[in-house]
Amino acid sequence: MCFSQLGNLSKKHINFFMRKLVASKRFQKKLSFFLKQNPHLERKAQKTLSIMERDLFSVSLRTHKLSGKLKTFYGSWIDYYQRITFSYDENYIYLLNIGDHDEVY
Repeated sequence: MCFSQLGNLSKKHINFFMRKLVASKRFQKKLSFFLKQNPHLERKAQKTLSIMERDLFSVSLRTHKLSGKLKTFYGSWIDYYQRITFSYDENYIYLLNIGDHDEVY
C-alpha cells in the first residue's frame, strides 16, 4: 500500500495503525478520583483518550515530551488545566497519571 492510498482507507482499516491504551492501577485510581472531582470533564477525558488511541500526536492533544525527572514520559492536554501523562511503544500507550498541571508534573 502506498501513501496515496491512505486517504481512501475506511475506519476499520485505520484500526490497524492504532495503539491500544493500557491503564496502570495507579492511573485507574487517579482517573476515578479525577472524575469524582471533575464530573464536568468526563466527556473531554473520554474524547482525549479516544483521540490518543487514533492519533497520539494530534494537534488537539498538544502532546509533548516532558523534561526533568519525567523526561522519559509524554504529556497531553485534556483542557487548559488538565493533563494526562503516558509513555508508549509500537503497540501500546501506557497511561500513567491524570490531573491538573501541578499535580501531574
